Amino acid sequence: AMPLPGLPGQDLQPSEIASHARSLERMGFSFIYPILFQSDIVGLLLLSPPHRAEGDDYGHGDRIFLEIGSALLALTLRNAAIRMENSRLRLNQAKPAAVRDSGLIAADQKGAEEPSLLEAGGRSFLVADPGLQESLRNWSRLASVDVPVLIRGETGTGKELFARWIHEQSRCSGPFIPVNCASVPDTLWESELFGNVRGAFTDARQNRKGLVELAADGVLFFDEIGDMPLEMQGKLLRLIQEKRYRPLGSGQEKQAGCRFLFATHRDLEKHVQQGSFRQDLFFRISVLIQTIPSLRDRKKDILPLMEYFLSHFARKYRIESARLQAGLRGYLLEYPWPGNVRELESVSLRLALE
Repeated sequence: AMPLPGLPGQDLQPSEIASHARSLERMGFSFIYPILFQSDIVGLLLLSPPHRAEGDDYGHGDRIFLEIGSALLALTLRNAAIRMENSRLRLNQAKPAAVRDSGLIAADQKGAEEPSLLEAGGRSFLVADPGLQESLRNWSRLASVDVPVLIRGETGTGKELFARWIHEQSRCSGPFIPVNCASVPDTLWESELFGNVRGAFTDARQNRKGLVELAADGVLFFDEIGDMPLEMQGKLLRLIQEKRYRPLGSGQEKQAGCRFLFATHRDLEKHVQQGSFRQDLFFRISVLIQTIPSLRDRKKDILPLMEYFLSHFARKYRIESARLQAGLRGYLLEYPWPGNVRELESVSLRLALE
């Protein structure tokens, strides 16, 4: 057995690794891949010998597959541990006060009752919905796992804000570069993404950096990825897989150092079936998925968000903070909010200025 070289977070002593390797060899395994969560080894992925020609070994493509597989396994194991801990806390809460850890339980209950403030990119909003709060608590542990993330949700739910929050939790030292896939003309996609050299086309009078290079060691966020042209999807797939690209008109490849995040309001699985979105790209960008529920599906967020925005606008424009009357509160809770948080923010601004 042998671990793949160059893995981060391997703090086992050589003697320990050798001992485990010999034991696993006797069991018939020839390959060991650590399952890493941040810098902790939370498990081992064990492989039998490859059924290939003699002398062949696991290659670069296998390594990519194992990296994705181990990341998914790490998330599954850690989520299972979180669920077990939550179950333990609920069981502990049911015990008499004299035998339970009141400090830990009180902190857990407080976190579940009070709205959470999500701040990123100079913007913020409150989250009071218990399901979304739990999701955010899990993501505070997962955001630094450097794999592609697909953020799903209706228009106006806050997908870009969530992407900015992931950026601040993982790549805050680098820039956050957003690109709206619906706004880029088909003929300009390659130049926008990869850049170009002088003379690459008629108006290319100088070298120009693309979005991949501008994102550097930060995050490149593809908003509305479902609107990317099919021809460009293949080039994006190669960029994600190989982390290499070639500026338009250049014969030399460059290394991509950014992380990739994606968002969509579309049903990508349906687009895959219709042939307008590549299945292999869908699998590649959806290693981790976060769905942001619509505002009508998290009614507990409506009033806290409205009060937060009213207070925010009162401070911003130095005016008296508006108060929500009982009748208006009932209407706000029953309104379907087709524009989600974005619409609620606009309504809050009108109320604040009236």
